[in-house]
Amino acid sequence: MDIVILTYTLLEENAYRIATLLEQNAYVPNPREQECIRENKKKWEEESRKKEERMGDTQHDHSYSTK
Repeated sequence: MDIVILTYTLLEENAYRIATLLEQNAYVPNPREQECIRENKKKWEEESRKKEERMGDTQHDHSYSTK
């Protein structure tokens, strides 16, 4: 399960980086494509924020005492 989460996270981060690079550096001739990139970037930021909140909430659930 952890491998699946890690893989998804890496893919998500790479997609976000690609979208950011396209938005900042690449020539995108179609304004609709530019809008899609912005929409996807916002969506990824929101999903990442939600995921981080969930991960923060569940971190304590997996902790245990070594006593």
